Amino acid sequence: GELAVAAGDWNCFSPDDQVTPGVLAALPPHLRPARMCATLGQPLVANYDVHQALASVGLADAAAGLDPACRDPATLAPTGKGGGRVDRFYVTQELREAGAVLAYAQKDGGGSDHLMIMITVGLRELAQAAAPGFRP
Repeated sequence: GELAVAAGDWNCFSPDDQVTPGVLAALPPHLRPARMCATLGQPLVANYDVHQALASVGLADAAAGLDPACRDPATLAPTGKGGGRVDRFYVTQELREAGAVLAYAQKDGGGSDHLMIMITVGLRELAQAAAPGFRP
């Protein structure tokens, strides 16, 4: 194992987002298949598959682990204009525990249906994070 940062447009949710069936029902139809699980006669449920896969190998949602004062905006706000915080950074637990992620920001860069996302990493904190070694 190594120290790692993974970022992407995951097109599904993190459990930290606390997505309700009402939010899911309001999504544009083209976003629904990837972002929710639907079972006939049951309420809509947010899709957490990517989050769970990344968490199963030791990665954590970077923005969710920060104090709200270190986030811009302070809330875990949607990154896609269709709704939902579908663009996220994940970091290894060792980076999170060392406090290597100092800040998170979202900005509208224009020309996309998603906001730009950025994390700030502290070099001193990064240097203190120990690589995890082999994980079975």
